Amino acid sequence: GGAVEGSPAGLSNTGSPWKLVEVCELEQRAYKANAIPGTIEAEDFDTGCPGEAFRDTDEVNEGGKYRRDEGVDIEACSAGGFNVGWTRRGEWMAYTVIVNRPADYRISFYVASNSDSPKLHLECDGEDITGIISIPNTVGYQNWKVVQKTVNLDAGQHVLRLAIDGDYVNLDKMVFEAVK
Repeated sequence: GGAVEGSPAGLSNTGSPWKLVEVCELEQRAYKANAIPGTIEAEDFDTGCPGEAFRDTDEVNEGGKYRRDEGVDIEACSAGGFNVGWTRRGEWMAYTVIVNRPADYRISFYVASNSDSPKLHLECDGEDITGIISIPNTVGYQNWKVVQKTVNLDAGQHVLRLAIDGDYVNLDKMVFEAVK
């Protein structure tokens, strides 16, 4: 590129402010068939584009396990299988689910942390259904504890979004049980 017309001599257009952004055209869909009542593994968030199926602060899977090509950080879990870790405020994962019947459901969040500030909430179809949940310091990122919340869910297909509101909580799974 030569000089840009109407600009001071020597200024070239090679330092363009434009940058290429990769376009993601994956359709958001369930990674696994998630039914409620039932268990949803944290690492089985929907497949799809960043910003639609999940949001992570970087494109690297810090744990390097399970779904290596996506930015969500996944590692081997001491309780078996995998867990999501290295969570930061503003990150989230979406889960397309089928709720078998309308009911109040007790959700058991299997969590671990070595921090005093982790918080999260769960949304259904864009609406916060739990409010902010403070996660206890379990004195270890593989020292699992259960935090429970009860919510009402309608039957049918929904998109749940597990959102991180405070840094550094590891997530193993969510277990949904109908309250009798």
